[in-house]
Amino acid sequence: MKNAWKLFALLGLSMIVFNSCDNEDECFKIWQVAPGASGVIVEIDLTNKELSMQGLDFGGFGAEIFQSYFTGDFEAIATFKNFAAGSGGGRPYAEMVMYNPEIPDTILDTTAVFAGITRNQIFSGIGVNWYSAKNTLGNNGVFKIKKFGNNLSSTVIVGVDTATVSQYYSVSPIRFGFRIGTFNDSIVQGISGIKFTKFQVIGSNNATLLGDEFICNSIMP
Repeated sequence: MKNAWKLFALLGLSMIVFNSCDNEDECFKIWQVAPGASGVIVEIDLTNKELSMQGLDFGGFGAEIFQSYFTGDFEAIATFKNFAAGSGGGRPYAEMVMYNPEIPDTILDTTAVFAGITRNQIFSGIGVNWYSAKNTLGNNGVFKIKKFGNNLSSTVIVGVDTATVSQYYSVSPIRFGFRIGTFNDSIVQGISGIKFTKFQVIGSNNATLLGDEFICNSIMP
């Protein structure tokens, strides 16, 4: 299929990439994929210039697409649309995340940063002690994570609803990306997913985090 590709992240199977960029040399590889639940799909639609993440009847960690080893100060802004929370059961979510995977992922971890949406709610947080949530009926909006020195903020905006937190932050993050999954490993029926239409990075001081307008296959094979 010209100008379209799909990457299927299937548990226990090799990742399969169908790539048909017209000029692969012009496409800079900035993303990696961490697969999780069986049947979760990460897809870039080159015609509509969108990144989508979706899964059918799954539970727990679905998949993550991420950049590694970035530096500097920046504000990362991801516009999204069409968040779907399945037809029943479970509590699916989609989020933008920033964290250090070398720090143990436990309930005491205060280093993870997230901005996301779940069924009827938006949320933002820094670790387990900084969390903001607000009910919403929308499924289109913006995720923002801003890092300047040791000052950090995380914000989600859907319509007139906003969830935001800010905090002093002394940890050096390593990964920045997007996730889809379900809270507490709950099982959700039907299709859950989200579409990202743009990932914009505004840098002010040695920023190496890279934006993406999803015009080509920017995921490493």
